[in-house]
Amino acid sequence: MFVPPRPPLTQSLTPIILQSGGGNAKTAAIQAQIDDTVGIMRENITKVAERGERLDSLQDKTDTLAVSAQGFRTGG
Repeated sequence: MFVPPRPPLTQSLTPIILQSGGGNAKTAAIQAQIDDTVGIMRENITKVAERGERLDSLQDKTDTLAVSAQGFRTGG
């Protein structure tokens, strides 16, 4: 089942904020919190991707070491 992608939360909230008189401090504070949260989430996604790359590298090194150990064990 295809689910179309949704626009970022800040894009979908912008019309609502503008319609509800977005000049008030409460709305601005909520928007700032949303922006901060989105920034943190993006940083976390980047860190997870980097961690995945490091884990892949570690797995490759582990596999190489296992093959070397097996060769050492069999005398080859």
